[in-house]
Amino acid sequence: MNAYETNGENAKEGDGSKKRIDVLVIDCLFSKGKHNTHYTLPDTIALIRKLQPKRALLVGMSCDDFLEHKEMNKVLEETFKDTDIRVELAHDGLCIRLDL
Repeated sequence: MNAYETNGENAKEGDGSKKRIDVLVIDCLFSKGKHNTHYTLPDTIALIRKLQPKRALLVGMSCDDFLEHKEMNKVLEETFKDTDIRVELAHDGLCIRLDL
């Protein structure tokens, strides 16, 4: 899927405030351009800004198209410095805690 649509309904907390996604795991095949079936970095950034998750992990990156892992995470941190969203590249062996 390389497109996201909403029906205008947003999950709400008990107090009526918008419920935020705790962890968004999102596809990001290439750092630029478009792809028929995958998100690329510009698409991914736009969707993260729209959904406003607490944390976003990018997966499925082409290793030939992105900066080194640490460098790219610095770029992502700079890109989202105006938000409270933690965005980073996922990596093999990454474990995240989910409270269900």
